[in-house]
Amino acid sequence: MSNRRWFQVHLSTAIVLMFVAGILIWLNIYANDSEISGTEQGYVVFSSHGWPMKCLVVGQYPEIWFYRWSWKYVVLNSIFALAILCLTALILKLRIRRREARRP
Repeated sequence: MSNRRWFQVHLSTAIVLMFVAGILIWLNIYANDSEISGTEQGYVVFSSHGWPMKCLVVGQYPEIWFYRWSWKYVVLNSIFALAILCLTALILKLRIRRREARRP
């Protein structure tokens, strides 16, 4: 077993973390719910973004865009994503260390 510093990770761990981070970013950018409401002056389109909690609502009235952020949910989504990344890194690190310990 090699003596690595605590902040060093294997290339395979970095690649897996990159894919997990990409999936988390996609989940937060992708519009979860879309709703179209008609009014006398036109229509309004609402879409909400964020995972696991919806932190951004985007609305479009003809030629006017408006955004409503929930900063509390932005922080909670960030903490949740960071926890998923840390847990993934920990699981992969433990698997690699266990495999290295079995080598003669």
